[in-house]
Amino acid sequence: CKEREGESYHSFLIIQIMVRFSFSLLAVPWAYVVSYDISVSSLVSRLSDVSSFAEEIRSSELAQISPEFDSDSAERHRRGTQGRNDGNDLPLVFLHGMGDSCFNSGMKSITQESGEYLGVYSVCIPTGDTRSEDTINGFLMSMNENVDVFAEKVRADPLLSKGFNCIGLSQGNNICRGYIQRYNDPPVSTHLSIHGPVVGVAALPHCYPDGSHGTLCQEVSDILGKMAYNAPVQNILFQADYYRDVNYVNTEEYKTYSQMGDWNNEDFTPNSEINSNFAKTSTFAMIKANADSVVVPREGEWFGAFDEDYETILTMKETSWYKNDLFGLRTADEAGKIFFNSTEGNHLEFTDEELYGW
Repeated sequence: CKEREGESYHSFLIIQIMVRFSFSLLAVPWAYVVSYDISVSSLVSRLSDVSSFAEEIRSSELAQISPEFDSDSAERHRRGTQGRNDGNDLPLVFLHGMGDSCFNSGMKSITQESGEYLGVYSVCIPTGDTRSEDTINGFLMSMNENVDVFAEKVRADPLLSKGFNCIGLSQGNNICRGYIQRYNDPPVSTHLSIHGPVVGVAALPHCYPDGSHGTLCQEVSDILGKMAYNAPVQNILFQADYYRDVNYVNTEEYKTYSQMGDWNNEDFTPNSEINSNFAKTSTFAMIKANADSVVVPREGEWFGAFDEDYETILTMKETSWYKNDLFGLRTADEAGKIFFNSTEGNHLEFTDEELYGW
């Protein structure tokens, strides 16, 4: 990996994370370790320094950092607070993307300016108490645990007690969705999903499984599929929790251990509470980046997915979770709750005007 990190450094970083916390727990053939010539001792050293590791994440290609919001643009578009916050306008709650943090200037600015634009209370809720912890928890805290921490902080904020609108950027949308399906009390009125992998991803960022981005992507995706679906990894690595390899979705391992499979009600014991909680939300505004190379496939941002051949794209209405209404998606659509919009750029490339329009 070190020799090939120019080709795919983000793949190298994600393997580091998985190796450090997985090899002592999993029955993974050591041939995989040897073939990538990974020094576990060097990984332990690098990952033990929390602040340095967080900074490495933030500076890597893997990180999806929100740019600083244009306050001058916000001022030009602002509707103002007078007469706006009359008790009917719900607060905004923001959730950041992979490698980002509520303590970073970009998330601070988009949270503040959006609240001032609408004249409502606006807050970004971190799952860590510091910038480094919040960054690392987006990798080394499970998806379910992130949702639990988020729910606890929501319920501790009296200004959110009557409900709120949840705005997720990238991976942050998984926390929005998880809260809706596992809690939704106080309820989310509108979930605005900006380029979110809400039903999982089928490959690493920039790594389409057809091999169009190099052989390393195929090799890493194959390793991830073999390593992801077990209790230790699912309980540690956020990205493994929403990794949905179509070659494994019908296996006992996926149905037993996958957190995304559980949320999609694809497991052995479907949970009707997921459907009833999903029904409490009034609007799902799903924004897809038409040139997205981070969420694979990008149609997942509109509840779509790869078919079993790993090539054919299934639209939302063609998926099993829609046809069988596994978690309440078809019911929500038939009630007119789902809205689609798109941006022309890559992942998290959107304008202030687009944000105000949503």
